[in-house]
Amino acid sequence: MPLKILQIADVHLGRLFASFGHYAERMQQHLEDAFIRSITAALEHKVDAVLIAGDLFDSNAPDAKAVDLARQHFELLSSAKIPAFVVAGTHDCSGAFGSIYESEKFLGLTPLTSAVLENPITINKESPLHIYGISARPGVHVDLSSMAKRPGPGIHVGMLHATVSYGHENVPLRDIPVTTEQLSSLGLDYVALGHIHSYKPIMSADRMVAAYSGSLVPLSFKNLGIGGALMIQFDGARISATQIPVGSINIRVESLEAAEDSIDELSKKLINYSEPGTVAKICITGIRSEPLDIPAILQKVSPHFEYLVIEDKTNLLSDYMIREASSAPTVRGIFIRLMLEAAQNAKAAGDSKRLALIQEALREGLTAFERNRRAEDSI
Repeated sequence: MPLKILQIADVHLGRLFASFGHYAERMQQHLEDAFIRSITAALEHKVDAVLIAGDLFDSNAPDAKAVDLARQHFELLSSAKIPAFVVAGTHDCSGAFGSIYESEKFLGLTPLTSAVLENPITINKESPLHIYGISARPGVHVDLSSMAKRPGPGIHVGMLHATVSYGHENVPLRDIPVTTEQLSSLGLDYVALGHIHSYKPIMSADRMVAAYSGSLVPLSFKNLGIGGALMIQFDGARISATQIPVGSINIRVESLEAAEDSIDELSKKLINYSEPGTVAKICITGIRSEPLDIPAILQKVSPHFEYLVIEDKTNLLSDYMIREASSAPTVRGIFIRLMLEAAQNAKAAGDSKRLALIQEALREGLTAFERNRRAEDSI
């Protein structure tokens, strides 16, 4: 019978979601629901073990609600005789003051919090499953070589909250930098990874040696898509990974050119980005003669989204300001003068199509100049 493992990571129970404003409480509920669904999936699939590859909690001292939720569901796993294992991450790092894995005990959950592995933990079943894991500890050298495969039959699986490096990144030691070659050289059948918040298999010689399961739900507007758990199945020499969606929201980040759109026109464009369960941040750009009425736009389009943030990055530039800018002895000033002259000629010739094209070129050009200025200011 194939051996099955449910892998999760970067759960971040107890996260405040401050960047989501008034929607923060709903994000917390989405996260808790996703964690419950992941444990339910483990129970329904009757997995052999649950592996949590770091950052189960968002801090070393999570609130009582987060601790109670975790304790309740690990007890459910324990009742079903499904062992769970966890390594510390960068948020709930072991050895720091108030570490949750030192101050609390969870029935059915075994923390692997040492920086050096003495011996793997073996689950004695028809086909033995050997669990290897180490955690970063402040001021302690992490010995990756201690996770090298030990002799013995069965499946040998590792756990790391680490950053797979490709040689050119400057990865902090607490993030446990590791290369694909190092992972492969351990000789393990598979390594469950945490720290990257999206699903990513790590391949070596056409074989999946490790994988990031990603977070259960998107944790910020930097995490796009829907999060999930990962079902790893071992069937002889064959290893398969199946994503199990447990989140109920979808994060989208978009950029929209507004130009001179009316509120109704802009609202229609925004609604095109809406889908059931979508949490979106949309940045509106362009050159406008009048400011955007963001509250009025949100009133029209918010009902179509689970949650919507609009960033107004438009630039206001009146005809007077354009003509003032045209006198500047700069590339921008020359561009504006040429465009104004071309627009005047088109207007005199009664060529409305060409006039509209020139006005659009002027807006695009001014937007490009402004974008370049902002880029320089950020350096």
